[in-house]
Amino acid sequence: MRASSASTPRFSVRLSELALRRTLAPGALLWTAVLAVILATNDWSTDVIALDAGDDSAVAAVSGGLARQGLWSGFCLALMPMVVIRAAAVVGRWRSKGEVDWLGSRAAGRLTIATSTTCGVVLGAWILVLAWWVLVAACAPRVDGSFQLAGSIPAPGAMWVDGAHVRTWSVELPPSARELSLAAPELPSAARLGRARVRIELGLGAGAGPATEVVLRARSHGEVTTARTHIGTRGTIEVALPAGADAVELELSVSDPDARVLVLSDAAQVWIPVASAGAADRAIVLRLCVASCAWIALAFGFGAWISAASAALCVFALWIAAWLADAPCPWIPGIDLPEALAIAAQGRVPPELDPRAYVGAIVALASGLALAASGLARWRRAT
Repeated sequence: MRASSASTPRFSVRLSELALRRTLAPGALLWTAVLAVILATNDWSTDVIALDAGDDSAVAAVSGGLARQGLWSGFCLALMPMVVIRAAAVVGRWRSKGEVDWLGSRAAGRLTIATSTTCGVVLGAWILVLAWWVLVAACAPRVDGSFQLAGSIPAPGAMWVDGAHVRTWSVELPPSARELSLAAPELPSAARLGRARVRIELGLGAGAGPATEVVLRARSHGEVTTARTHIGTRGTIEVALPAGADAVELELSVSDPDARVLVLSDAAQVWIPVASAGAADRAIVLRLCVASCAWIALAFGFGAWISAASAALCVFALWIAAWLADAPCPWIPGIDLPEALAIAAQGRVPPELDPRAYVGAIVALASGLALAASGLARWRRAT
């Protein structure tokens, strides 16, 4: 006889606690501790930093960025897959341990069982993420002042710049960069590193020497800022923007009339100052927390129909295929995680998480719960 809908619980705290304990089992915690010791004691800096960096603050920023990238990469490659595999193995464990009969006799519906269990596994993943955040904060050198990627503006991609052709174009800045330039006097002192900046990627520099001197100018409201650098096979040039700029005119040229350089990207990056490079950790943690909800729910849902190994491989294959696409879909949670880690390695801060990733996570979470609930119906009917 079925329990009435009024007496059917919509959430089971005990099931969540059980899933949490199994996610953070002693073996998983031991593996986390061993990995933390190995990565925390590794020297992520190299002698190249001292040669390439222009000052001590740049050395500290790059050194902290490399440590941050190494530690978070280790977490993503060694700990998150462990959690996904454990989520995929939940239903298989229920069946192997004979817990199916016990769950089938409870008043809770299969959606309640799926939701409660998923919440427990997700909570365990978040605990690991937050604990790892503490480790990264302790190991990565603290650097006051950094830059965060605020967006992009058009650039003359795949175009040669030489002594006879100076490239000039006008663009409007992203809203965050405009607000920053207008509110610059009110920013905390630690965040006033300077002004917002524009960075362009160049390459294939050819001239009288091994590298070509490139000049990038920005004009707005009668003020002109200039940056110079030498480009060989590949490199970037970055110029500070005039104060109070909402739209700028950019001019790209080479100093040697006989030299030339190729603009490699069709978009220039806009960077805004932030108070600390530690903001990169918050950006990565947010991405991991949102993505873990989608990964765990899908792994749990697939695991209700196929083996745990196959379910985990399905999740990994779907994400890797989307990541390797020519144009990664912003609706997929965690799709920009590799890019965020690469930005953190520069001692800078990844952009704010795209709101579409939240929508994608909700859709993946609902799909995973629906798969799990429908898969559980097979043995619920038999009990």
